[in-house]
Amino acid sequence: MGDPFPSLRGRQMRKILTRLCGKPLPGGKHPRFRSPKTGQLFSYGYHDQREIRPGMVQRILVSDVGLSVDEARKETR
Repeated sequence: MGDPFPSLRGRQMRKILTRLCGKPLPGGKHPRFRSPKTGQLFSYGYHDQREIRPGMVQRILVSDVGLSVDEARKETR
């Protein structure tokens, strides 16, 4: 099954998303990113100090960004 996903702070996740998807798109209340694999837009609504649970970390990286589970695990190391 592999290593479980870690929990991350909002700031850590935003850095990962910026590295993978580029700068957030302007406008709106929450930052919006474009998936580099699917081209879909998704919103990211976590505060810098808020803890993101492992299941949500996986969902964001796999479902929203479009990474495989193995690619997503490598990004969180």
